[in-house]
Amino acid sequence: MSSYITHLGIAVPRHEYKQTALAKWMAERYDAADENLARKLKVLYKKTRIEKRYSVLSDFELNKQQAALFIEDQEKEPSIEDRMQIYGQEIIPLCRKAIYNALGDDFNYKEITHLITVSCTGMYAPGIELELKQSIGLNDQVQMHAVNFVGCYAFFPALKMAKAFCSEQANSKVLIVSAELCTLHFQNKIEEDHLLSNSLFADGAAACIVQNEPDGTIAGEGSLELKAQTQLSIPKGRSDMAWNIHSDGFLMRLTSYVPELVNSGIKRLINQLFEEDVKAELIDQWAIHPGGRKILEVCAKELDLTEKDLAASYEVLKNYGNLSAPTILFVLNALSKQAIDGKKVLACGFGPGLTLEGALLKWKVNA
Repeated sequence: MSSYITHLGIAVPRHEYKQTALAKWMAERYDAADENLARKLKVLYKKTRIEKRYSVLSDFELNKQQAALFIEDQEKEPSIEDRMQIYGQEIIPLCRKAIYNALGDDFNYKEITHLITVSCTGMYAPGIELELKQSIGLNDQVQMHAVNFVGCYAFFPALKMAKAFCSEQANSKVLIVSAELCTLHFQNKIEEDHLLSNSLFADGAAACIVQNEPDGTIAGEGSLELKAQTQLSIPKGRSDMAWNIHSDGFLMRLTSYVPELVNSGIKRLINQLFEEDVKAELIDQWAIHPGGRKILEVCAKELDLTEKDLAASYEVLKNYGNLSAPTILFVLNALSKQAIDGKKVLACGFGPGLTLEGALLKWKVNA
């Protein structure tokens, strides 16, 4: 039985920031008098190829009189409690926005049988899955599940869960909602890991339905049939990308070696999906998680792809930054503008471990 991704929608918070403005804000917060650091940040932020990012916070404005989280005391990091308080206030409205953008006014919410939430930038219990179930009016019988604290590839295990539910129950309609508030965890630390992660991550959410029937609702064009999924881990990258809870917030370990690790595993991941040695020309569209510019560049080199092949990933990186788990749905949403029936899509994401996840999808487009 085939399962399909349908009703795809994305959402971002109301606060939009130019990357150049964020570089200035970060330099001011670190040390306003350090001109060398300011120049370093300007170069670093420009190299990301990000033009703008979004946040639930209004903090990232120069000369801001009253911040919600990052107060004027430069020496003090916001506590984990402060960060999680804002997470609790902001995560549900952003999730609801993504759900509405996916489903619209006409969808019958009573048809939803399962709800899977995905988030790694905050957690509490009872969790956002229960709040969403109640706030959007789902049936009491809807089964709730959460994928928490997994990282940038977290949509893929949620997709596996949805596929399993659909295989067990023919009339399943699984709502997946992925939302991250990465900017809550910016750090006032000058180690390379923190400088890099502060330059990349942003806030956003995405939602989709997984079901056993295509209905042509992604951008009014079609649905994505799930053909295969796989996972690959590279143990030697365990210390190069990690995500840990600390009293100062959630701390990202993100070294410059990560792109090389991704490069060493991307071909193996694709070959596992097809169970054979695959040539890049057999895939029509590429949805590679834009974890950063360097990751896209090394994937292109290893897979013999052009920048045009990765245009959707670069578009998302440029306009949103790295949104962690929802990012791959932003890329699929961008690809939907060129949906052609029968065309194959290779989607992949990367996260702590180092872990690579991949999915082979195929467009089913309205006649």
